[in-house]
Parts: sequence; C-alpha cells; structure tokens
Amino acid sequence: NTGGATAPARRNTPLMLAHRQANDVLHLKGELINELLSEVERLRAAVEGHESRERQLRAELRGSQAQEQEQRQSAQLQSTGLQQLRTETARSVKRHAQEAKRREELLTARAVAAEETLQSVRAEQRTQLERKDAALRTAQAQARTLQRKIDNAELAKRNEAFVSQSAHASCGQPAWLASLGAGATPTPPSLTAPEPPEPPSEGTSRARHATPETIAPPVPEEGTEARHVPLSLAQQQRAFIDGLGQGL
Repeated sequence: NTGGATAPARRNTPLMLAHRQANDVLHLKGELINELLSEVERLRAAVEGHESRERQLRAELRGSQAQEQEQRQSAQLQSTGLQQLRTETARSVKRHAQEAKRREELLTARAVAAEETLQSVRAEQRTQLERKDAALRTAQAQARTLQRKIDNAELAKRNEAFVSQSAHASCGQPAWLASLGAGATPTPPSLTAPEPPEPPSEGTSRARHATPETIAPPVPEEGTEARHVPLSLAQQQRAFIDGLGQGL
C-alpha cells in the first residue's frame, strides 16, 4: 500500500510544476499586460497632451494670422489715409497758393488804382490851386485896376476942388490947370485943406495981375499928407482886398 500511494504522488509532481509554471507565466503575462496598459495610458495621455498643445499652437497660429491680417489691413488703411492726406495736402497747398496769388494780384491792382487815384486827386488839387492862384491874381489885378480908377477919381475930385478954391482965391488961371487942356499929366494938388487967405499984400496984388503960367499949385510940406489925411475909402478897399487875398 505504501508503494502504491507513492507512485501517484510522483506522477502529480510534474503536473504541479507545469501548473505552477503556467501560473507564473500567467502572472508574468498579467504584469506585462498591466505594464503595457500603463504604457498605453501614458502614451495616450502624452498624445492627448500633444494634441492639446497642437490645438493651442493652432489657435495661437490662427490668432497670429488674424492679428497679422488685421495689421495688414491697418497698414493698408494707414497707407490709403496717408496717400489721401498727401493728396489733400497737395490740393490745399495748390489752392492756398492760387488764393495767395489772386490776393496779391488784387492787392497790386488796388495799389495801382489807389496810386492812380492819388495822382488824379493831386493833379485835380494842383489844378484847383492853379485856378485859385489865377483867380487870386485876376482879383488882385482887378483890385489894382479898381484902385487906380478910384485913385484917379479921387485925384480928379481933388483937382476940381483945388481948381474951385484957386478960382475963388484969384481970378487968374494956374499953369497946371492950363496944362489939363493940353493933355499933360497934372501935378497932384495938395491933399491938405488950403490955408485961409491972407490980407491983400503987394505980392498978392501982383499975383492977381500975373499970367496963368506964372501961378503954380501949392506944394505940400513933407509929411503933411500923412499927418492930416485919414484913410480914404479907396485905401480901406485896398486893405480889405489885400486881406482877402492873404486869406485865400
């Protein structure tokens, strides 16, 4: 019996070894599978991280592209605006230059017109002054002529008065009165009042019987006219005309 029991135990030993080896292999395979699964998970996580990074990079790239596009558009707009500004500036400069030229021409024309007007006014004033001067000279000449006429009239009146007084003083005819009839220039009579007649004397008697040529008009003393005769009407008129000429 003891020998019979030992034989099955010997037969089960390789089986157990095989079974143990199989368990070991299964255990190793399980560990390997677990490691592979862990590696797969790690790789999957790494892939997901790479994909996330790739999406982030793509988003950043799209943002950069959008920003670049925006910058390009902004640069284009700025370039367009700068070109428009240059065009408007050139037009404004040209317009201002034309306006300045027109203003200069207008001011020049106004200056020329003002100069011509000034010259015309000066010429007119000069003409008026010449006319006034000529009128003044004419008035002075007329005044002198009138004064001469007045003086001649006064002289004639005084001559007549002197003749009348001489006629009352003597019956003879003076030589200067006789010269009036001959057309000669008479000697001016005295401008002072005649002195009263003296009593008849020997000289007076001889003068009464003398010829007209021997009798001469009385000669006034020096300064007598200026002392005794006031300003006549003709002299007053002459002074008024001279004052009027100085006022003009």
